[in-house]
Amino acid sequence: MIMDPCLRKQYSPGAARKIAKLADNCLKKIPEDRPSMNQIVETLKQALQYSDSSSSSQNPDDSSRSNVVRKGK
Repeated sequence: MIMDPCLRKQYSPGAARKIAKLADNCLKKIPEDRPSMNQIVETLKQALQYSDSSSSSQNPDDSSRSNVVRKGK
C-alpha cells in the first residue's frame, strides 16, 4: 500500500519488504538498536539479490525489476 504507484509493480515484493523493514529499523529511537552500516549494506545486497532472483525466475528477458532497485547505486 505504501509503494509509489509510478513503479507499476516493477519491483520484487520480497525485496521491497526487506528494505521497508530495514528502514523501520534505522528509525528506532535508541541508537544502539539501529543496524550498523555494515548490516545496512548487507541487507541491501540481500534485497538486491532477492530482487534479481525473483525477476529472473518470473521473466528471464525482463530485467526492469532489478533495474528499479539498482538506480539508487
